[in-house]
Amino acid sequence: MDNKKTPYENALERIKNAKRTGRKDLGLSVTGLETIPPEIGELTQLEVLFLNQNPLKTLPPEIGNLVNLRSLDARGGNLTQLPLEIGNLKTLKRLDISSNRITTLPSEIGNLESLELLYMGGNRLTTLPPEIRKLDRLEELELSMNLLEVLPADLRSMVELRRLTLHSNQLTELPLLPIYLDALVVSENPLIALPEELTVKNLYIDYTRITLLPDDLVVKGHLMLGGNQIENIPVGCLNTTLFWDGTVIDTRVITHPETITADEVLAKPYWEVRRMMMERMGYKKFIMQANSTVLDRDGNVEGERQLVRIELDEHEPLVMLHVHDPSTAREYMMRVPPDMQTCHQAAAWVAGFDDPDDYNPLVET
Repeated sequence: MDNKKTPYENALERIKNAKRTGRKDLGLSVTGLETIPPEIGELTQLEVLFLNQNPLKTLPPEIGNLVNLRSLDARGGNLTQLPLEIGNLKTLKRLDISSNRITTLPSEIGNLESLELLYMGGNRLTTLPPEIRKLDRLEELELSMNLLEVLPADLRSMVELRRLTLHSNQLTELPLLPIYLDALVVSENPLIALPEELTVKNLYIDYTRITLLPDDLVVKGHLMLGGNQIENIPVGCLNTTLFWDGTVIDTRVITHPETITADEVLAKPYWEVRRMMMERMGYKKFIMQANSTVLDRDGNVEGERQLVRIELDEHEPLVMLHVHDPSTAREYMMRVPPDMQTCHQAAAWVAGFDDPDDYNPLVET
């Protein structure tokens, strides 16, 4: 690349070279390119195009002339929409437009009849066009970290779909899905239920509002839980491996948390297992059963807090900061060094401050 030329001039030179030589791939990544020369549309032989990591705001309509394109990578830019001509790319198998600023998709997205992989995570989508259901060859659909509140009704026509990633959106419900998925990821959504007739290899539903799983749910591999109040494990999930925040747990911890005792929790050698079991049995119940000593209590912008200490035979004391967050109604229990004496001191340590006087969280407005 000639450093004396602008990114646009360098891109135009590469495009002309690709046309002259008949190249089937073209790389224009990380060049500072803000606008793609319309001459890109003359590369009708092109099969692979890299545009990623550029401050692009739009793709030119001439992109629709690339009738032999199989892979288009435009991730990591400033795109706010796609041109209608995107629907002309009948041979496109892979489209990556993740980490942009896209708010809507054109209905022409449904014309990508060969598309197998579609990555759109990290955008600003609130809805999807119903035409996306026409992508009956799509195998992977990645939509994490958007603003989706609803999905098109009944996605069962997407018969080849195997991986659907939807974590960190605003979804409260899901439509009917293909009869089998390798992975369904809906973590960190205000989701209250799963659809019926669902068979999944790996299911991620941690930090949702789901309390009851459908009786006909089948999970064959891993079921990822955590931060929710699931009360049942269907028969079709009894042979799956259950995880709570990444820690393997047994079914009883989910279905009968009232049977967990403080002694049982303290007998576990790893802190993450202890913390998960405390969460399931209830922190207040655990603190009472464990004969803990409350070292300090206070309340600040982070909610009500208490610092508790539990003496352990042949081990250093277990000191924990118990926090109740009124904004989310969630409780947290964080282990801190045994020399902590106040809630503020412990919270400062958790936040990475050596001197508690330097830790002064402010009310956010």
